[in-house]
Amino acid sequence: MITIPERELAQLRCRAHLLKDMATHINAGLDMDQILERTILEAHKSLPELRISFALLDSSGLLRIARSVAPLHMPEVEGRYFPVKETSILDQALAPGQTIAITDIEADPRLPELTAFLRRIETRSLLVTRVRHPLHVFSVLAFAHSEAHAWSEHERAMVGDIAEYLGIALRQAQLRSEQERIDGRLRDTQRMEAVGRLVGGVAHDFNNLLTGMMIYTGLLSSALGPGSPLQRHVRELQAAGERGASLIGQLLSMSRQHVLELRTASLNDVVSGLREMLQRMVGEDVLVECHLAGDLPDARIDENQLRQAILNLAVNARDAMQHGGRLILSTAAVHADADLAAKIPGMTVSDYSRLRVEDTGAGMSPETLARCFEPFFTTKSRGEGTGLGLAAVFGTVQQHGGCIDVRSVEGQGTVFDLYFPAAATGDSAPRAAGGISEAQPTVLLVEDEAMLRLPLREQLQSNGYRVLTAATAEGALEIAQRFQGEIDLLVTDLVMPGLGGHEMADRLSLMRPNMKVLFMSGYTDDPRARRLVAQGANFLRKPFHAEEFLQAVGRLVGVEKGPALAVPAGSQKSASILGKGD
Repeated sequence: MITIPERELAQLRCRAHLLKDMATHINAGLDMDQILERTILEAHKSLPELRISFALLDSSGLLRIARSVAPLHMPEVEGRYFPVKETSILDQALAPGQTIAITDIEADPRLPELTAFLRRIETRSLLVTRVRHPLHVFSVLAFAHSEAHAWSEHERAMVGDIAEYLGIALRQAQLRSEQERIDGRLRDTQRMEAVGRLVGGVAHDFNNLLTGMMIYTGLLSSALGPGSPLQRHVRELQAAGERGASLIGQLLSMSRQHVLELRTASLNDVVSGLREMLQRMVGEDVLVECHLAGDLPDARIDENQLRQAILNLAVNARDAMQHGGRLILSTAAVHADADLAAKIPGMTVSDYSRLRVEDTGAGMSPETLARCFEPFFTTKSRGEGTGLGLAAVFGTVQQHGGCIDVRSVEGQGTVFDLYFPAAATGDSAPRAAGGISEAQPTVLLVEDEAMLRLPLREQLQSNGYRVLTAATAEGALEIAQRFQGEIDLLVTDLVMPGLGGHEMADRLSLMRPNMKVLFMSGYTDDPRARRLVAQGANFLRKPFHAEEFLQAVGRLVGVEKGPALAVPAGSQKSASILGKGD
């Protein structure tokens, strides 16, 4: 029978006990810092005569001693740096799983860069092995002795075992952290979907109310004339309508309920077009810089939504730079490989067009950073912010099929990276071609809401259009059959009781193939609206101003500016064939 010497048996028991404790850490739900701290402490209990340290390469390219425990006769070194670059002999000699054992630094020439530093921290002998860090960061575990020391097989086995288990435990901690982050994203997504269903349910009614308000204020302004002292009250009404429309728009963006009007375009064009506006908005003490990539691929984007997202980010940046600073917008072509895709939620291995918005402001605390995209979360005083700006940006980017990454350091500023999938070569957005109609075009207006139908009809008539109106799709079909003249344009609500606007337009197009169609809708989550926009149909999203409405109508009937069709009073020829509800 083979007898194991008592000393060797004690060493085996020590290793087994330590490895058992470390195995417990793997399943204990600890984070990386807790695992490091407990592992180093327990290793030191087993080898109390040694200083035991864990070091990793930080962003400066130096090895920082992140955790260390030393006997009383040796100085503490936690937080200090090894003067060793990643390309040094230490990195070259330490492949994963390999160990460097130095009995006496004064007699061993392998680490000349470290000799002076090791003397200062009273280290004469060193045992170093590499740790497989889950983030692929160069990291090492080191045993140190204050005297020349021949490292035993037991100590070599211990450093190897600890390094191996440390790598596994750190990997498990990283996986748990990733899972918690994914679960958090899932909870955020579910909360956003719930808010989205709520917003989508009421947005149609609000959009109709706001559209009616904005059209009526336009009519009132025209009736009063430019010199009326009441114009200032009209302007306040218009501003209130715009604020309401903006709030609904941000809610819809946040909940990804907007109907996107996608076009193949360059982010460079959007940024260039906003530069002057951004400079005026942020003020003279903030310098706006734009750095645009020449090789930037196009992306499929809704330019209006992207502009609003940039403005939201610029407002946040301005508020973070109370004493001035720099707002930097830059673009770049990015190929996301597996490593980058693993770091940014929602990213896949693909090509992207990236927009970076960077400021030199106050930055965010880790707590604020973790909640920055949360709907209604704001650090501003009551009444100064809605907490929807960044949530709307997040929703807009996600609705484009893109992803967003944010980094921030208190006192140093914040960086937002918006990634949009690169458009496939040859992508193009369909656009409707406008034709020229008669001098007084005829418009068939179909809207089930009287508070919208009446002011829209009046707006069209006052600008020289012949107007036929109906409150239902069925009524519009009857009108089209009875009316003997040409109908140049059908303007219809998309979602109505009974027959919908799309189905009605299909039927009317068979009867009148030269008639153009303009759809309107305040329903943001209706699949029909999304399908029509994707197909390149003419679509006007509620709420809208009278000017937007008239321009859209005028463009389709061949009139460059809608309001240009002035007709002398008393000579206007307008037919108003009323459908049910007028």
